Amino acid sequence: MAKDTPTTIHRNERVLAYMIVAILAVSILDLIVVLILASSNAKHVWPIIGVFPLLGLPIAMILILTLVILSARRRSSDAAAEAAAINAPTTKKAPRS
Repeated sequence: MAKDTPTTIHRNERVLAYMIVAILAVSILDLIVVLILASSNAKHVWPIIGVFPLLGLPIAMILILTLVILSARRRSSDAAAEAAAINAPTTKKAPRS
């Protein structure tokens, strides 16, 4: 029978997840700032404030797809290794006399 042990997140996946969260948080916060500045009729707005969400959100989406693909590949190889370990023939040696 298969073990019911939870799969752990590997270091690469954890770093990628933190990058996604950071980029999304900064992009959404930046978008909120742009909306507030636009509603207050601000005269001077730094150009990077308006451009960052346009770059950050697509980059975050690409990183999310990358994370999903990496996780799927790792889980597939883990499942294949577990299936091979379960189906491996065990050889029992006859006792010597």
